[in-house]
Amino acid sequence: MTAVRAGTRKSALATWQTKRVLRLLTAAHRGLRTEIISMDTTGDLNQHDPLPSIGAKGLFTAELEAALRGGMIDIAVHSLKDLPTRDADGLVLGAILERADVRDVLVARGGLTLAELPPGAVIGTSSMRRAAQIRMLRPDVCVESIRGNVQTRLEKVERGAYHATVMAAAGLVRMDLLDVVTEWFETATMLPAPGQAALAVQCREGDERVLKLLRAVHDEDVARATTAERTFLAVLEGGCSSPVAACARIVDRSSQTEAGDGRHLVLEGLVAAPSGQKSIRIVDSGTDPVLLGRAVAEMALERGAARLVAVSEPRRGGRLEGWRVVVTRAAHQAASLIDALAAEGAVAVAIPGIEIHPIRPNPALRAAVEEIDSFDCVVCTSSNGVDVLFNALPGAALPASVRAAAVGSRSADAFRAHGADNVFVPDEFTGEELARALVAGAGPGARGAEAMKGVRVLLIQASGARRAAADALRSAGADLTAVAAYDTATATASTEAQTALAAGAHALTFTSPSTARAFRAQFGDLADTVAATAVIAVIGPVTARAVEDMGWPVHVVAEPHTAEGLVHGLVRWAVQSEQQV
Repeated sequence: MTAVRAGTRKSALATWQTKRVLRLLTAAHRGLRTEIISMDTTGDLNQHDPLPSIGAKGLFTAELEAALRGGMIDIAVHSLKDLPTRDADGLVLGAILERADVRDVLVARGGLTLAELPPGAVIGTSSMRRAAQIRMLRPDVCVESIRGNVQTRLEKVERGAYHATVMAAAGLVRMDLLDVVTEWFETATMLPAPGQAALAVQCREGDERVLKLLRAVHDEDVARATTAERTFLAVLEGGCSSPVAACARIVDRSSQTEAGDGRHLVLEGLVAAPSGQKSIRIVDSGTDPVLLGRAVAEMALERGAARLVAVSEPRRGGRLEGWRVVVTRAAHQAASLIDALAAEGAVAVAIPGIEIHPIRPNPALRAAVEEIDSFDCVVCTSSNGVDVLFNALPGAALPASVRAAAVGSRSADAFRAHGADNVFVPDEFTGEELARALVAGAGPGARGAEAMKGVRVLLIQASGARRAAADALRSAGADLTAVAAYDTATATASTEAQTALAAGAHALTFTSPSTARAFRAQFGDLADTVAATAVIAVIGPVTARAVEDMGWPVHVVAEPHTAEGLVHGLVRWAVQSEQQV
């Protein structure tokens, strides 16, 4: 019998999968000779850039597909989740088989679960689907790209480059590495990728000899389930790296008098924004996998899935297309900026400069919340302060008699998320402007400078915060209680972050003086080198002064002082630069 030549990637897992398929083929066809031909793919050779930035469709398959078309190999074995949903020209899926456990797992230092990881912990994943769901579960952690094969990623966690990584259980099962797992994620918590844990065998279209051999190892149940999942992905026009998840299971309904073979499919699909702040989840059932996948996708589209998928991939033709923009905001606050950059076609490189740590114990805060009813107004200079305050408040609620004032729309949104209405926000998002507006009678509890005398104000801020707002309120006669609610600390820069920054950046963004100072502290000379050629964009005048004090130029000051304003400022700068060329 003529030998079957199987192409595979060189990694240990890919080789294991190929050997497994060949063992099944030789068991089904006595005397069949086989040969393995190993090769590198683009995804294997580029171990540094995040997958979305180098184009994830066909990233781990194109070279194998070219070898198939060229006659160098007869079959190519893949993880089904890595294959684009459309068959490559001249090729078909000859068999889908052997689905292992579809779940994702956490591997963390110290045996921790996701809930036990500290705020600001760095979790490595190159999957936007996993990143989005991690952020949904733990918005206070930092999700960074991690590249490499199974062993390489595990080694990066072990040596401390990351606190944890999230991986497919199937790979660890096949490599006999389950002892490293610290938490299993049920599909209700983290939905897998379409086709995850299933093996797929490609061959040439019309190659009847090979197709006949493959029929013996094809698993129709696995094929039906994964077809529903991949149809869902295809209708949404998402790529293998999109934050799209799906999982189908077969339910035996043979006792019911329904059309079909009685073996129904239940399909659950998820589409999420990369930030994890928005998601759409749909569940439906049916007998035809293609019709079911299409129906679930269409329901998701009716609820706005198209916009979430579009945001997940750098937009072609966006005004910042091709730009690498460094985002230094704390991990749990970076989502809106990352989404806004993606909407303009930029690749956001998340390198958190700071970590936020609530001060514990905090007797000053405890004393303030115990007499919260005695205050006329609560002022918060950041959303971090709002969150810390409400976590400490009895019943997590602000009394109706106490008015709220916030520096910026993000802080105001945080107040509203906790149920506070009628939040006062100054026209200019700085602590000094908020104090001036209150004194001038524009805010709650004040009718000019005289009216501030005796007004009890609780000011929640970071430790070491600038004194301008507090001084302005005290000068106006306010009875001020200033409480430091949290510390900001310089985040540890991972090896991956160093590599990402060394690759260069078109723009650096800073949303506070602390993020700018921390960025330089993290990277030293490398920060100065990148800043010398990058467009530097800041969220407001206070941050601009801090950056200029560091000796760096400021090219863009956001107007308004929001994440969206920051991106709009970069767009204006890019457009003006093009017009001057």
